[in-house]
Amino acid sequence: METQEALAMMGAKGAPDTVPRMFWRGVTARANEVIMRQKQFGLWHSITWREFGQTAREVGMGLVGIGGMLLGLDSSIDPLTGTRILLSIFAAAVLGGLGSPTGAVLGAFLIGIAEELSVLIVGSPYRAAVGFFAILIVLTLRPRGLLGERAF
Repeated sequence: METQEALAMMGAKGAPDTVPRMFWRGVTARANEVIMRQKQFGLWHSITWREFGQTAREVGMGLVGIGGMLLGLDSSIDPLTGTRILLSIFAAAVLGGLGSPTGAVLGAFLIGIAEELSVLIVGSPYRAAVGFFAILIVLTLRPRGLLGERAF
């Protein structure tokens, strides 16, 4: 590939362009220009880039909706799914230190590893107890968390 061809394929930020990015760049640049003409009922109908882009967007959104529906048919959907991990998320935030995003990430790693290793020792039904014990230990020994700052 020639150097000029490679530079032509690069976007403004230096990342290679993808087909959707080039398509949407064409839609925004030539919104009112005619992309094709179709004959319907003996009359010519012009389709602009904007209409073509809108149709492509609608088809894409429809495919995403169908994919989400099929994913729901394949896996179990439970209204309590989010509440099952809520304690683990809260324990990760407390362990890392409230108000510290880096601490929350560190706490999430530590809680996740501790929960997975606890399955080997106490069994799967008691996995949520790790979050309770982590909160209890952290609030007792170091109330600000691992990377949290003192409040006073």
